[in-house]
Amino acid sequence: GKFEEEGDDDGDSDDDDDEKWSLEVVDTQTAIEQQSKRFGATSQGGDVYILKSFNFGQGTANWTYTLIPKYIGTPNFITDPTNQSVIYTVNAGCVAASYDTGDTWTPCWNLPPPPPSVDPAGFHKSVGDLSAGQDLNVTNMTELAAETWCHARANCSGFTAHSAGGSNTIKKIWFKFNRFRPSNANPNWVTYVKIAKPSGPPPPPPPTGHIGLVGSFNGMAIRNSTHMIITRNNDVPLRTRDGGATWTPMESCRLVANFHYGLLYSWTAKTLVLMGSGGAQSADHPHAPFVWVSKDDGETWVDETGGLVTMGPGAANWYEGDFYINSMGEGIMVKTLE
Repeated sequence: GKFEEEGDDDGDSDDDDDEKWSLEVVDTQTAIEQQSKRFGATSQGGDVYILKSFNFGQGTANWTYTLIPKYIGTPNFITDPTNQSVIYTVNAGCVAASYDTGDTWTPCWNLPPPPPSVDPAGFHKSVGDLSAGQDLNVTNMTELAAETWCHARANCSGFTAHSAGGSNTIKKIWFKFNRFRPSNANPNWVTYVKIAKPSGPPPPPPPTGHIGLVGSFNGMAIRNSTHMIITRNNDVPLRTRDGGATWTPMESCRLVANFHYGLLYSWTAKTLVLMGSGGAQSADHPHAPFVWVSKDDGETWVDETGGLVTMGPGAANWYEGDFYINSMGEGIMVKTLE
């Protein structure tokens, strides 16, 4: 449980002001405006949707949603800072990726691929007839005509159901005006995702293998499309330098492998922070949290914990070259690390 700080015999001798953690009043509005957060998630009845906004979430009509595959579960979402068309999801048993802002998803990288979809339709279908709600427009057309109509519109979410006459007769077709999820009273839905062209630079080709990607996963830190790190529960992180094709353990983190921790790259991706809490309390480690800093992608670390006074570290994030930690009772603490 002891954490040794380089060049510091007692773990508490940081005398220079620029090396101390300080309490800070944060301009949260400026921080929000500086970073374009475009993705969110919501779940209902076991279904999880990814919601997207391309104007900072202004206005309810500017959000679109896609039902993500069941095998992804309820994950964490992490975007590639060098290509915002690429999103990764991480939960304890699955790591998956989308290369078109969440419209389509790879199988779990660490599991055998699921069976392919049997229907190429580009929208959602119910297993039976539906009753039209206030937000539904009812029209009669063939299923082929409905698919053609839907695919011709960028924001279409189409819903079809077989009529009483059978699958070879005219169907009842509904197109939702508000593009929100079906209500709980409706029959079960089968979801097929429309193919969409991603914006931004072309995504990297998906890796064909994921050698070494094993364990119970917790989160991900991304430097770029080739250099990524996945944290694991009660184990050292895994690192890839080839876009996810091969993964190797980061033994430099072995000391804190069984503690609660996370990894965050700075805005420039030149600095990596490992932050967590745990360890036996001692004169050298008087408080629960620890903050390690690496300038070489986690090969070596410098302990920056000295002067961090809290027993309850909370959420943390970078803002330019400063690293902020929200404590549970002691305020927000900040230190310049880059």
